[in-house]
Amino acid sequence: MKKTVLSTLIILSSFTVFSQFEIGTPVSRFLYMLELQARDSKKPDSAGNQRIPIEYEVIKENGMITNVLVYRNRQLYVNLQAISDIIIDFYIQDGKIFNVTTHFKDLPLEHIEKKFEEIYGDRNWEGLYFSVDFQHFTTVTLEKGMASTTRWESNPSNVGRYRWGEVLQMQEKYKKEHSED
Repeated sequence: MKKTVLSTLIILSSFTVFSQFEIGTPVSRFLYMLELQARDSKKPDSAGNQRIPIEYEVIKENGMITNVLVYRNRQLYVNLQAISDIIIDFYIQDGKIFNVTTHFKDLPLEHIEKKFEEIYGDRNWEGLYFSVDFQHFTTVTLEKGMASTTRWESNPSNVGRYRWGEVLQMQEKYKKEHSED
């Protein structure tokens, strides 16, 4: 039992490097932390258990980094209550993380949508799942031969000017309903 709990904690903590980065994080800082995490993932943990390795690829166009692809097998997603092989595509613009797309190899779209409905509740608007501060949103789609894809973006005004007013109304309603929490 002790070994199982320890292994679970290690799996949960092995992905923290990716959740530490916000949209707008400089790519140099991100790559430095990613390299440290990738190196550590190839070593056994303190209990001698093999970790799930992190592999990544840096893509450049005209000498500029445009994407960083991170490959993970058997990645545990606690909120989604699932394990999946994934590819995370960090899009880089002006030397910073611009948005993040996660491709799930073997996780059905319906499963992710159901969990997102539970997680985001009244911060879901027409398939846009907003962060608590409404500064970021995630979409869930099928894409290019993958089972399902989530895309995390900032600047919710990307939803379109004519629709942005409706999002602001939803944000105000959410704030009023949760202001006493």
